[in-house]
Amino acid sequence: MILTLTVFIVDAVVNFGTHLAHIHSILLETCFDASLMAALLFPVLYIGVFKEMVSKNAELTASKARLAAAHDELELRIAERTKDLATANKTLEQSIATSDAHRAVAVQLADTVRLLQACHSSAEAYAIIAKKFQKLLPGVSGALYVFKSSRNILDRVIEWNAPEEFFSAFFRPDECWALRMGKIHKMSSSDISIRCLHFAADACSAICLPLVASGEVLGGLSFRLDRQAAQNGTETCLDNGETESQQELIYLSLMSESVGIAFANIRLREALHEHAIIDKLTGLFNRRFMDEVMDMEISQADRNKTPLAVVMLDVDHFKKFNDLHGHDAGDVVLSALGRCFVQHARKSDIVCRYGGEEILILLPNTDTADAVRWADAVREKVEGMTLNHHGQQLGPVTVSCGVASYPTNARNKRELIKAADEALYHSKAEGRNRVNAATGFEVIKFNGQAAAPELRKA
Repeated sequence: MILTLTVFIVDAVVNFGTHLAHIHSILLETCFDASLMAALLFPVLYIGVFKEMVSKNAELTASKARLAAAHDELELRIAERTKDLATANKTLEQSIATSDAHRAVAVQLADTVRLLQACHSSAEAYAIIAKKFQKLLPGVSGALYVFKSSRNILDRVIEWNAPEEFFSAFFRPDECWALRMGKIHKMSSSDISIRCLHFAADACSAICLPLVASGEVLGGLSFRLDRQAAQNGTETCLDNGETESQQELIYLSLMSESVGIAFANIRLREALHEHAIIDKLTGLFNRRFMDEVMDMEISQADRNKTPLAVVMLDVDHFKKFNDLHGHDAGDVVLSALGRCFVQHARKSDIVCRYGGEEILILLPNTDTADAVRWADAVREKVEGMTLNHHGQQLGPVTVSCGVASYPTNARNKRELIKAADEALYHSKAEGRNRVNAATGFEVIKFNGQAAAPELRKA
């Protein structure tokens, strides 16, 4: 049994070894065939497949390089286009800003013209001009000059953004190139030969413009563009830049043209108004103006509960004086009296030629006693005057005065003038060259009229 089992195992082992050797032989043959086939197929595969793959890979690499180059070029173009767009946008913004600035200037010009047209006097116009130029050109110092009546001197009437010493108080027309040429004149520190002499020597950059209307030069505008000097009172020069300077020139030219026209209109209105209310011979207000203003002064006195005095003056023996010396000499006397009365009157007082040789003075916030003292002082001044006409000394001139006050001596304008006139009549009746004042007011009816107030000798 054991022998049989042993034989069986040996036989199985031999058979397994035989089969194993056979399998090994087959594997060796297969590997050899595979290697041979691989060796035979490699050239075919290389030529047919791998070479194509290498070629495609090279094309892909080239395409990638071209795409990268195209991408870089596109990025460059985008960057350039973005830069161009940014430049165009900046230019557009500057154009919009310039347009807005022009519109703002146009609005200011229109507003300035409207305000100037509404001015009642040159003084009001001066203040508006200064304010508008301060707003139009912040930090730029300037001054306005106007001709005197003699037209040989220009006076500085107002300045802004600068101490007074930055501009001359006055100058002759030939000292300003803008007035000589009749157009804008700009100067700098290098333009020594063509500098306007009314600027201080330390002015670095300055502009002058004439104020012209209907061919007539009315005055001039002067500007210093060295802003630091204007703001700090120093003498340091600053460069504003060519663009800004050109823009300033445009603004200043437009404004000066508008100011010149508006200023001429104001002058015309002032001349017409003066002609309507001023007596040409004496330079005093006329009776028409006095009639208008006295009502206002009485209303003001009522509101403020203050007195209002009236002084009526008359030149003594004026008719005889005219007959002796002639009417020209009489005009000289009236003109001299007008100057004397204005010289001794307060700013609030109103002096007018009431008619012929009669002068009437309104003294607001003045009672009878103070008015009498004032009238007597003026009477003495007149008596002491020495007048000459064509080399001939005129005889002594005297005046008689009558004083009345509201509400002490009158209830209205008519009664107030009548009271002063009655007092004047008594001064003449008592020998002239004196002052009389109304005292008290009694409402005594007689034929429908109030009795005349009592009179007192000054």
